[in-house]
Amino acid sequence: MEDESVAETRGIVKAVLGNPWVRFIALLLLIFLALQILQVVSSVLIPFALALIAAYIFSPVVDWLESTQGGSFQLRKKGAAAPGKLGRGVAVGVLVFAFVALIIIFLKIAIPNAIATMNKLLTAENMNQVVQILPKEPRAFVEKLRDAKAEQRTEMIKRLLGDLVESRAAADAIGQGARTVVVSTLTAIVWVFQFFLFFVVTIYLLIDIGRVRKWVDGALPLRYKPEIIRIARRIDLNIKAFFRGQVVVVSVLSIIFTIGLAIVGCPFWYVVGITGGLGAFVPYFWLASGMVPAMVLAAAAYQDWWHPIAAAVVFAIGSAVDNIIVTPKVIGKSVGMHPVIIILSIMVFGSLFGFLGMLFAIPIAAIVKVLFQELFQKYKQSELYTGRPAQSE
Repeated sequence: MEDESVAETRGIVKAVLGNPWVRFIALLLLIFLALQILQVVSSVLIPFALALIAAYIFSPVVDWLESTQGGSFQLRKKGAAAPGKLGRGVAVGVLVFAFVALIIIFLKIAIPNAIATMNKLLTAENMNQVVQILPKEPRAFVEKLRDAKAEQRTEMIKRLLGDLVESRAAADAIGQGARTVVVSTLTAIVWVFQFFLFFVVTIYLLIDIGRVRKWVDGALPLRYKPEIIRIARRIDLNIKAFFRGQVVVVSVLSIIFTIGLAIVGCPFWYVVGITGGLGAFVPYFWLASGMVPAMVLAAAAYQDWWHPIAAAVVFAIGSAVDNIIVTPKVIGKSVGMHPVIIILSIMVFGSLFGFLGMLFAIPIAAIVKVLFQELFQKYKQSELYTGRPAQSE
């Protein structure tokens, strides 16, 4: 009797679990639970997500370095010349060395130029213009301090500091400032740690990505493995096409913006030009990351209208070159994702998961696009669309 009740219970459980609606609801619950957990730990996963994306982008470069014969490098064995391939670790090391060398070269150029630019901006004429913007009482104090002799300036500063120490509001402001400094210092330490974590994880992923691919390939269900691999290859092609196209756009626009701003004489042209080009990774974001800062810096440096307009013209020319030549002629239709879809996906996933959502917005959009195309193709072959019963194979 007990065996019959156990068998009946098992039958009921099997029937419930076999119901497609029950499995669908369970899948939705699992997805909802996973999204809730992701929202909680999203800030912790940011360096790992960045490392995963960087490894995905630079993995073809490492594959190419690994597959080459080390340039003209040849291994000689027993008197015969045999081509020698770079190992995976050596290929990653070459990529890291090139990356570090580029950063050092940039800093060698940027730091002296930044010092010269700041000295130019902090001239007496510019400082007088800044003083005129201050409120009445601070402006009067700064003017007195500027016109006073050296010993008088020391006495004025001591008197000002004494008044600030005796003021309760100033004491509260100093305490708040100290707390802000401590919090900012800790935040900077965390950012430095996350950067090194991102760097180390990226190197490990680039070295071990082949093992990860083999493990995933071995874990796929054999029944659906060919179909999953076919769809995964389509998704991979879409994502790589997007990244490849955006790398071309970013590189071209960075060069145009940097050279153009240098010709115009915009302060920090070597930084603003590159950030403007990098901002083009998201369509039209170069307006905020490049053009607006360039116009503000040009207006602050020259105090006229011609230089800000010239800086804006540089970005307009870069955008025209991108829209007329780079995107249609160089990239063509290989990207396959409309700019509106890209912007919408970044906004939606960014609002849901913050910066982590913004990082994975484009890959998720590419996955959704391919899956939608697959479903639409199934629909075109279905009885609902054709009006004819589906033919059994």
